[in-house]
Amino acid sequence: MGHRGYLAPMGNHDDWVPLSKVLRPIVLERDGHLCQIAGPQCEGPGEPLPPSELEVDHIVPLFQGGALADLDNLQAVCRLCHERKTTVELGYRRRSRTRTKTPRPGWRWEGLTAG
Repeated sequence: MGHRGYLAPMGNHDDWVPLSKVLRPIVLERDGHLCQIAGPQCEGPGEPLPPSELEVDHIVPLFQGGALADLDNLQAVCRLCHERKTTVELGYRRRSRTRTKTPRPGWRWEGLTAG
């Protein structure tokens, strides 16, 4: 039985390792410790940020079908850009949920009347 977001060493399922511990350093190194959303504007004149100042972001959010542990779906981002991107994504998610609601027979939602 697996744990979402964890990677088990081969043959030993007692020592689960968070995927972030494995993938985070790979993503930060690959992206040159630079924010991939706003680039050099985030950290000054193209200077890399220390790992403690960077986060790893899912390019395509998980709720939109993005892969959890695919390196092609991960990018290094500064905290501010990550917060902004997440805020936009959460707003999109809320709007898409309200648009897809349809009244069920016999149910009432604010502003909607069934049947």
